[in-house]
Amino acid sequence: MMHNLNLKIFFLSSVILLGACKGTDVLNDPIVQPKFELNKTNLELRVSENTTVSAKYFDEYGVEKIVPFSWNSTQPQNVTVDANGKIIALKAGNSQIYPKYQNIIGDGVNITVVASDNAVAKVTISAVKNILALNESINLSISAQNINNQTIAGTKTEWFSENESILKVDAAGKVTSTANGIAGIHAKIDGVKSNSIDFTVGTSNLMDTFTSSGGYKAVGAATLKNQNGQIILELGSDFETSFALGTFVYLANSTNGSIVRSNGLELGEIKSNGAKSFNVSRIKANVGINDYKYVIILCKPASVTFGFAELK
Repeated sequence: MMHNLNLKIFFLSSVILLGACKGTDVLNDPIVQPKFELNKTNLELRVSENTTVSAKYFDEYGVEKIVPFSWNSTQPQNVTVDANGKIIALKAGNSQIYPKYQNIIGDGVNITVVASDNAVAKVTISAVKNILALNESINLSISAQNINNQTIAGTKTEWFSENESILKVDAAGKVTSTANGIAGIHAKIDGVKSNSIDFTVGTSNLMDTFTSSGGYKAVGAATLKNQNGQIILELGSDFETSFALGTFVYLANSTNGSIVRSNGLELGEIKSNGAKSFNVSRIKANVGINDYKYVIILCKPASVTFGFAELK
């Protein structure tokens, strides 16, 4: 009798654990590209001013690790940076500083050093949308500020397409799409570079079939598409997954459950298998089709990944 009672307790405990989707999926995650995350992406400094930046390193499983990375400057005559991320502005001009660990190079911090408070320190461009039909034209807006965040005119404005076979841009900031694909636009005022805006032109679909993770189940097709200017995620009629209390669909750049829950884009809860559709653009304005790498089926309460589809 005691033996049977113990078996019943063990079975009940197993069911409860499965229902709550406890556990971790870190060891079952696929290898992803290691990366750095910066605490700043742009800085404006006067000559002789200094500040400090920091970075976090995430390994091939999306897990933060303490590693002995170095800081580097692309224009050390303008800006220097030491091992602790302390930046010193030496000369008016532009530079980037970036972290490096082994062969992994992080994104750069863009730095503008100005000789006076009246000089252009920051340039910003904006667009009403970043998804264009073929042969469509839109006008971009541009503004310049000094180091005190006051709007100023500047003297010379230049526009640049990062792929002229896909996007053309004229001297007034009018962008015209000429081929399907993805390309960026940026500008300069008095030599100070703006942010870059990536535009998706035409219909572009990304898709994959789900891979199960962590001993759970997720199978079937996932397709992310640009449909009439809206980014839509579709799960196929063959879609099936494990279910537990709080099963959600996410877009994310990691398959690690905790990172998905904290940094991913939640699309909605699901309670059944089969075909489903999510309008991603209604959840996040100006989302791009290439902003996320994975579709994730996540047990949200426990931050456990049931499965993933890599968008490609």
